[in-house]
Amino acid sequence: MDQTLDFSWWEAVRQRDDQQLFNQLYLRHWELLYAIAWNRTKDEDVAKDVVQEVFINFWERRKNIVIRTTVGQYLTGALKNRLIDYFQSEQVKQRVLDHASQAMETIIQQNDAASSHHEVENVLED
Repeated sequence: MDQTLDFSWWEAVRQRDDQQLFNQLYLRHWELLYAIAWNRTKDEDVAKDVVQEVFINFWERRKNIVIRTTVGQYLTGALKNRLIDYFQSEQVKQRVLDHASQAMETIIQQNDAASSHHEVENVLED
């Protein structure tokens, strides 16, 4: 890819809010970013969502972003950060589900059916 062209397009996006050139940057980089995201997640929908978030953030923060490398390297770094966030949030979700599952198991084992149903509902609400 022509890094000079990417950078000149980026400057037009940043300085003049040029959506057409932003779209060109998107078209030049989305496929590689998607391939990286899919390779890490092995989930088509998650990969698409993460790449989309990278480009949305790129557009929304365009006035404040300073690219010291290439546009491609910047986007790849942003993608890696999004993937880290994704995996951290998935780990948190799993820990919460594991905790709730253990709590429900304990309640069910200790109580009769009528009262345990109520307590299980409380655990799920928490």
